[in-house]
Amino acid sequence: MAKKKNKEQQEDVKFKKLYEKGKLNYIIKYGVFSWGVSVTILVRIIMGLTMYKTDLEKVFGNLFAVDTIYTLITFSIFGAIWGRIMWWWLEKEVKSMESKKSKINKNKNKKK
Repeated sequence: MAKKKNKEQQEDVKFKKLYEKGKLNYIIKYGVFSWGVSVTILVRIIMGLTMYKTDLEKVFGNLFAVDTIYTLITFSIFGAIWGRIMWWWLEKEVKSMESKKSKINKNKNKKK
């Protein structure tokens, strides 16, 4: 029970730190870079494998093709949307944690 409570407290602190860094920071870091760029690289490698099969030089050369820029822009836009959706969820979690803490504090004050 104590381990579970400690883990929840650690998650609360982690969520709070992410929230304090701000919306734009979160969307760019976790939406555009973590999701958009990584998906772009995966898609380009998969496309290269389907086009060039086992010719790895061409597969990885495909990563630096002009089309990659368009793919990067597209997935970065979707990454920003994903980041915004996840920010909404994070914001909801942080506000929920804050309301729980305020209720607990009110109950402690009433008991005193």
